[in-house]
Amino acid sequence: MNALPPLTDRERERLKLEKLRGIADRLTGDQWNMEADEDGIHIFALRSTGEEVKILTMHHEALPDEQELVAGALDHLFFFLGFVGRAVQRVRELQAQLDGLIGKKRAENFGFQAKHLCENRRFWGFLESRGIDGLINSPLSAETRMKGMLGISSKAELNSDEAARKRFLTLRADFYRWQREGGR
Repeated sequence: MNALPPLTDRERERLKLEKLRGIADRLTGDQWNMEADEDGIHIFALRSTGEEVKILTMHHEALPDEQELVAGALDHLFFFLGFVGRAVQRVRELQAQLDGLIGKKRAENFGFQAKHLCENRRFWGFLESRGIDGLINSPLSAETRMKGMLGISSKAELNSDEAARKRFLTLRADFYRWQREGGR
């Protein structure tokens, strides 16, 4: 049985970001407030359901910056995710502009690139490491496995179907990264 390869730093970051987005989705509409009394500094959540609950008590010894960081965590989360979302959108816009400039210079044949990859024995090893479907021993079996992973029936779809092309480009980038990291 093939063991799953360890997660890369980028994959761990992506998982952490997905987790934060899920938390933010579940807490949308909630508000956090801070109140102090002789027992400490309390953080109350006013949930979108109208329910108000005490979720945390800090000691009076907490510094103002620590208080602000903890009490503002919900607002900070939404600010951070909004910032990341805007940055991602801007990168996509710039990538589209760059793709437009590159596309004017040459049209890529992704089906040919896929064929070439399927002839590469190292790519076979990469595909084997990504699934439990057995050994790959020919370009044809590599192509069959790759098509299954991409959800396509023909490599020509990579030139006409943008979603399939994106999946292929992600798979190809994962392969190149796997090679750089010493995949065998």
